[in-house]
Amino acid sequence: MNQSYLIAGGIATAATLWVASGVVFRSAKEIELSAIEQANLNKPEGLQRVQVIRSRAVPRIREIKIAGRTKASRQITMRSEIEGTVTELVVPRGSIVNQGDPLVRFSIENRKALLTKAAALLSKREMEFNASENLSKKSFASKVSLANAKAELESARADLRSAEIEFARTTLRAPFDGVFNRNHAEVGDYLRLGDEIADMVDLDPILVIGELAELAVGQVKTGSRASADLIDGRTVQGEVSFVSSTASPETRTFTVEISIPNPGDAYIDGMTATLRLPAQEVMAHSVPPAALTLGGNGAVGVKVVDSDGVVSFVEVSASSASADSVWLVGLSPTIEIITVGQEFVTVGQKVDPVLIDTSLIGPIGRLPSTEVEQKRVAQHDGNQQ
Repeated sequence: MNQSYLIAGGIATAATLWVASGVVFRSAKEIELSAIEQANLNKPEGLQRVQVIRSRAVPRIREIKIAGRTKASRQITMRSEIEGTVTELVVPRGSIVNQGDPLVRFSIENRKALLTKAAALLSKREMEFNASENLSKKSFASKVSLANAKAELESARADLRSAEIEFARTTLRAPFDGVFNRNHAEVGDYLRLGDEIADMVDLDPILVIGELAELAVGQVKTGSRASADLIDGRTVQGEVSFVSSTASPETRTFTVEISIPNPGDAYIDGMTATLRLPAQEVMAHSVPPAALTLGGNGAVGVKVVDSDGVVSFVEVSASSASADSVWLVGLSPTIEIITVGQEFVTVGQKVDPVLIDTSLIGPIGRLPSTEVEQKRVAQHDGNQQ
């Protein structure tokens, strides 16, 4: 008898579980439905609802971004023009100097004496020439004597000038305003003619240089305004000062330079930068990045709807991008772009588009991200319906 009760109880338990399983699995299935699928369960005509924005193209200067670096506008290595011993480094390396400032001094040795001797000889030759000239006027000296005296005078002047130049070269001076960047010689070094002494760099203006691809070189013009983002976060403005007319034989790219004013040498040589070069003006649409999708061939584009609510795919190319929006080219002047639900519809499908007023959701292209914004958009949708 106890066994009969156990069998009856087991059958009752199994029946209960079988009835309950339909409820449990049905609830799980309903939970698995996405929000958009739930919204479409009771829609008339069974049309898929999607959110769209009406976008109008606006003129925009297309930018070309390339990697680059800063570079001094001038950089030279100064060399010794005389033989002698270095006696003084007037300024430490890294100093900002003006044109004509002394940098390095050499031993004078006998150069001062040679200068004094040349000056005395010139004075003597001038007196001799004056005397010959007076005698020639009175016919007491021939023209040949006068010519010899003049030749001696000119030779003395040349010797004095040479002595002055030699003496001046005992002090190395800055050839332009810039930075005394590095010295190759120390006090006590004996330098011969042509030996390296020091490096000078000119950082004002400073250049930002990069390499343009073959397809882009024709779009960048000298004199146009451009900018560069430095690795330390600063953005600098200038103009395109040079575009190479010949390609690098190794990379087949063309050098481009932006000239940036740099008073006070605020920007230094060798910093990593991203050049932003203006190309041609294009008509572009600003859309949220989430609106981008892939076509059947893997191309990047957007899904749009026509006046009948039929979906189509349009391949696009990006002009520029930010965190909030992507500027797209290749679209019609005015177009309705699907921004929510594009992954649930296919090309040729008829949908129920809900137009979103972008003025309600802040910056162009940014979809509602907070609960408050979503409620505002939902209320706006209800008013439209």
